[in-house]
Amino acid sequence: HDVWRRRMPQRPLVVVGLSTSHQQQVPLLQRLCDALGALEIEVLVTTGAAIAPELLTPAANTTLVRFLPHELVLPETDLLVTHAGHGTVMAGATHGVPMLCFPMGRDQPTIADRVVRLGLGVAMDPEAPTAEIRRAVATSIADLRMRARARDFATSLRGHLGLEDAVGMVERLVARR
Repeated sequence: HDVWRRRMPQRPLVVVGLSTSHQQQVPLLQRLCDALGALEIEVLVTTGAAIAPELLTPAANTTLVRFLPHELVLPETDLLVTHAGHGTVMAGATHGVPMLCFPMGRDQPTIADRVVRLGLGVAMDPEAPTAEIRRAVATSIADLRMRARARDFATSLRGHLGLEDAVGMVERLVARR
């Protein structure tokens, strides 16, 4: 994935991922680009297959790509901006990355609420203005307690069974019938 290489390692990295499906997220993505472009950070925005990166106008500190595997970028990410989809939140939680959630529908409000209750991040209205987003990002990056909670939560997840173990348990239960 030579599409993205970290350009500014001395600055915090914010990764933005607002779903791989179309959820009318272009206006929010542009507000995020505008808000994040004014901060001393490095930004990676993944648009997914549904949104052409050319639809957005990024700042100089922002790289736009359609897709990049979470495991390539989350280990060095300081804040994950997400729609609070299950897959993205679990990736952030697994890697110990604090989150800023913009739930847009489906099960996302419930998942965002759980992120907030666990102290792993904050949730905002997807209609939030640029200045409010900018403040929330800056505050979240500076929140060392939230970062510590996210890391501790990731550590606690390592002690839980993985997918293969869960499938094996279900298969053994079904075989007993």
